[in-house]
Amino acid sequence: MTGYQGWFTCEDGNAAKHWLNQDNNLVVDMLPDVSEYDPNDLCDLPGYKDRNGNQIKVFSSQRLGIVDTHFRWMQEYGIDGAFLQHHLSAFGTAEGQNRRMTVARNVKNSAEKHGRAWAIMFDVSGSSENTLSILQDIMPPLKDLITNSSMYLKTNGKPLVAVWGFGGKEGRHLHNPTDGLEVIKFLKEEGFSVFGGMVRDTWANNYNRNAAWTELVNSLDVISPWTTSADALTAKEYGLKVEKEMKLIANTPIIYSPVIFPGFSWKNLKDETLNAVPRNGGRFYENIAKASIAAGAKTLYTAMFDEVDEGTAIMKTLAKTSELPTSGTFLPLDFDGVDLDSDHFLKLAGNFSRSLKSLDFSEDTNE
Repeated sequence: MTGYQGWFTCEDGNAAKHWLNQDNNLVVDMLPDVSEYDPNDLCDLPGYKDRNGNQIKVFSSQRLGIVDTHFRWMQEYGIDGAFLQHHLSAFGTAEGQNRRMTVARNVKNSAEKHGRAWAIMFDVSGSSENTLSILQDIMPPLKDLITNSSMYLKTNGKPLVAVWGFGGKEGRHLHNPTDGLEVIKFLKEEGFSVFGGMVRDTWANNYNRNAAWTELVNSLDVISPWTTSADALTAKEYGLKVEKEMKLIANTPIIYSPVIFPGFSWKNLKDETLNAVPRNGGRFYENIAKASIAAGAKTLYTAMFDEVDEGTAIMKTLAKTSELPTSGTFLPLDFDGVDLDSDHFLKLAGNFSRSLKSLDFSEDTNE
């Protein structure tokens, strides 16, 4: 499975939120390969043209055609499906709620059309103090979509809802395990199984040492410790991390789903290092995936399908330096000196899925 932000917008024919910030400054490091999208679903990235003078185009995730193309790619390349990311802070206004519900309907319809699994993931970043109340408000319409979808992902016989943000920073995440338990309890009472996205190592450092954290972890159906920008580990280090964490929950029925990612860069978003975690022509992504599988992981969570603002996207993006705008700072797929096609990371993700399906877990008691 892969994460799917679905948060890019266009307004009045021009790129808007998540392409640009409120000051109209660029916030993405990668640009989409738009050659397969309907031109009607595209908009201009103001001020950026290629070396032939052509206007650089981007897309709106509000358009069904865009989401449908993405799920078609998942089907074509063998990616099982996607977790639709909902930042709870986006539901703070009626406009925000409408945008997120539009994307959710588009994801549901496209997943069903292309036979891909889908699930909801709530990111509590920046809304931790109001997480439970926001969930209580927004679950009725989302629950209707979930229960009426033939392709919604189920675990232990129940629809799976993910919450990302357990641990982490006080005031930004669900730092207090008591607050996290309340959220899990609410979702369980609503009839869902729960996927817990863990911020850093808080859970591992407290599991079987702190009663509240132990109870929180044991109440989950799936656990997925976050990595990406701060964990540019070698493949060997990553495999040892996965193995160590899996041993912690070896005597429980909890499914462990490690996060893998192709690389990381948020130069334009945060004014930090371009290509902070290099892709190395796909070797970084491939090596940590193989290390995770070798350590015993049965499922992998790729971050992300479309997150070009943090340089983690696996969707088709501009691959050649020669395709970039003549101004600005961007990260093409050939940045590390390896000539790649725009679909290279989709191919890798499909390969990982096929590798997992070829393994026999029938004798594993933690199935």
